[in-house]
Amino acid sequence: MQPPADIARVRRGRFRPRSIIGLVLAAFALVALPLIVAIGTGLFYVDSLYQQSERLVIQGVAVTRQSRHLGSLVVDMERSARQYRVLGDPSLIDRFARQAEAVTATLNDLAALDIRGLSDRRLAALARHTRAMTSHLRDDPGDVDRVIEGLATSRAVVEDLATSGRRFVRERLTALRTTALTARHVMLVCLCALVPIVIALAVFMTVLITRPMREIVAAIRSLGEGDMHSPIEIGAPVAEFDRIGERLGWMRARLIDHETQKQQFLRHMSHELKTPLASIREGSALLVDGSLGDLSPSQAEVAQLVDANTRELTSLIDNLLNFARWQQTQVRLDIAECDVSDLIAAQVRRHRLVQQARGLTVHAPAERVTFALDIDRMQLIVDNLLTNAFKYAPDDSDIRLTLEHDDNGLDLYVIDEGAGVPEADRDRIFQAFERGERPAAGRAHVAGTGIGLSVVRECAEAHGGYAEVMAQSVHSSVFHVHLPHPTDRAG
Repeated sequence: MQPPADIARVRRGRFRPRSIIGLVLAAFALVALPLIVAIGTGLFYVDSLYQQSERLVIQGVAVTRQSRHLGSLVVDMERSARQYRVLGDPSLIDRFARQAEAVTATLNDLAALDIRGLSDRRLAALARHTRAMTSHLRDDPGDVDRVIEGLATSRAVVEDLATSGRRFVRERLTALRTTALTARHVMLVCLCALVPIVIALAVFMTVLITRPMREIVAAIRSLGEGDMHSPIEIGAPVAEFDRIGERLGWMRARLIDHETQKQQFLRHMSHELKTPLASIREGSALLVDGSLGDLSPSQAEVAQLVDANTRELTSLIDNLLNFARWQQTQVRLDIAECDVSDLIAAQVRRHRLVQQARGLTVHAPAERVTFALDIDRMQLIVDNLLTNAFKYAPDDSDIRLTLEHDDNGLDLYVIDEGAGVPEADRDRIFQAFERGERPAAGRAHVAGTGIGLSVVRECAEAHGGYAEVMAQSVHSSVFHVHLPHPTDRAG
């Protein structure tokens, strides 16, 4: 049997994971995406800080060392020039030349650092000035004082270069501190934005995954409760949920088919039984009434027994028919004002033969109680509760029916002195074709279909009320039916 076409499935996009595992992996990937972005942003700023700090350390150390070395070389050149002026030793001129070459090499190293504030023009000018002093000292050794004056100028330039280098280091430190503060701010913003985003994504994916599971559980529960007419709706983010929804729809169709076959069987069998039973009942009634002649006491007793059992069997078949009809369709209530005490008295009279045969005394409510209800259903409620009490009450015992009428509605209590209903059976006996375990008084077994109390509950629920077995107190069994006022009934 193929799944029915009326299964409602919600398709969520054309491209979907094919399995639940794929959906879970996609959910993890989606939730992890903001984390990956945040980690990537953090790595970018960390790398930027690393590069800036590394460059600052290299350039700062180099410019400090080179500036100090350059100042020391200029001082050595001045010392060599002054010694030459005093001693006149030509080797001092060679030493001066070597020191000048070292100054030039140091200036080239500073130019290679590419430091803002140490322009190549200034460095090149100082290098030319140094070479010019060396050439002037070689060409005119007697004019050493002019060289010493030029070295004083070079020393001032070197100090200015050292100041520019320190200023560069301070600027780089400020830039590094700014970058660190920016990175901290960005990371805090990412963290503050990331937490709600991740929570929202986690909640969304949790709902996306768990919602179809809840819908499947609700569909199974509704099937278990007998709701065969509501379509099964499964929000399917993955194809596997579609298949589950299809199989549930197929199961619903099969249950509907089985239920239909059961109802048909009940109706057919009930009608087939009622036809010969009607003839037996008419014949037994003629015998009991004496229309076919006088009967001996033993014959009259047999005729009465046949008539009583025929009536009981007719009541059972009527219950089967009513049960089948109510299970198939919902019948509209025919509400009318009714004297409930008179209705109960009429039902008690219908069972007078059973009462006489077993010595049972039924105490019906004496006060007049008027209530708006469906009379046919109320008759079935009273009839089935009385029949149940007659089955399980001991011989020569009392059965009491009481009515309570207040602002909450109408309450009917049927109390017998039987063995009671075990607590585990108090709800089960109201289900169709289920019977309790309590023994009948004085009898090993009581015949029945197990639908009488289910008819009671269905009639009560049709009025918006309920039927129950109350906890035992003084009496052995207390059956309670509550019917609300018509204005308080749902639907």
